[in-house]
Amino acid sequence: QVVDFTTRVNEWSLARLHFVLTVPEGSTIPDIDVQKVEQEISAATRSWDEDYADSVRAQVGEPESSRLIAEYAGSFPEAYKEDSTGEQGIADVLQLEAVRGGDRYRYDLYRDEDSQDDERRFKLYRDEPLSLTKILPLFSHFGVETTDERPYDIERPDGSSVFIYDVGLRSATGAWDNGDAADIETRFIAAVAAVSSGAAQSDQLNELVLSA
Repeated sequence: QVVDFTTRVNEWSLARLHFVLTVPEGSTIPDIDVQKVEQEISAATRSWDEDYADSVRAQVGEPESSRLIAEYAGSFPEAYKEDSTGEQGIADVLQLEAVRGGDRYRYDLYRDEDSQDDERRFKLYRDEPLSLTKILPLFSHFGVETTDERPYDIERPDGSSVFIYDVGLRSATGAWDNGDAADIETRFIAAVAAVSSGAAQSDQLNELVLSA
């Protein structure tokens, strides 16, 4: 437990926190992995924007990385930052950039680390607002249940907005494990895209996409 701490701030606006920790009387102090503790403290004190910027630089070269940091680092709403990592942020930004470039229908089917076997999440990326009341019934025709929706409005520095709709899906039939995961993702995304664009009907026959 923490029994005491002091704070010092210098003229360069740098701060130092000094904690005094104790253990219950009679307890043995275990060996401590100092490097691991330092890494955990560093991660805990970093901002989401810093993690995002590092992820962009790791995946995208200059000058594109500077542009994506300047245009998006401060644009994500707090709700998105609570639900996503900075690494997920650059993955979503690349999808949004494709949408802004003219590819209107971009999607991602993925599994959260703490999700159940019958659960997946599905992201829709748009350059204009989407009515969830119109899109959600689409998923029921694929034989999956919608569990929650997380809409995010990302307002860019130029005043324009792009949108991410993150929908939780549950299948009671084990459809997500019905074959190769990559193949299921490809088939499901292609089918949703076809229905969304009007190239295919939204009806009960769509259940065959995951059951075939």
